Amino acid sequence: MRKTSRMSILLSKYILIMCILLFMFLVYRHAGSTTKRFEDTRTDFCRELNLKSLSDNGPRGLKRYYGLNAEDYAGILLYTAKTSMSAEEILLIQVKDSTQLNEIERAISKRLENRKKDFGNYAPEQTALLKQAQFTIKGTYIFMAVSEHAEDYKAAFIKSLF
Repeated sequence: MRKTSRMSILLSKYILIMCILLFMFLVYRHAGSTTKRFEDTRTDFCRELNLKSLSDNGPRGLKRYYGLNAEDYAGILLYTAKTSMSAEEILLIQVKDSTQLNEIERAISKRLENRKKDFGNYAPEQTALLKQAQFTIKGTYIFMAVSEHAEDYKAAFIKSLF
């Protein structure tokens, strides 16, 4: 009887260790670590976007709208609306160093607040989109989208990392 009890305890410990290892694997995988090059991530991500109403603003747009220098980062993607009557915008940056994330996060917050002021009371539907902007950090990537499809774009971004 004691032998059965010891076997049961040993089996329970083994199962518990396996569950912990599985949990750690899943947390690590979803933390956003990736070895994929920025250009490959960008290509995979852009396949999922509807870019008809957007224009590529690249490094100049990053400086103009966010006050950030593209050369400081491993890669950037910035699409903004073709018309000034739309708040639609997609930003993807891969940092060289995780210490850069705070600076980018502040710039994004400032940009969203300024855009909310820009649209004020005359475009409530655009202000609503800005309030529902999707934002996430995954590993060395930071993503932000303002769009009716922002949740889909966020999912496409996460999928493009792997």
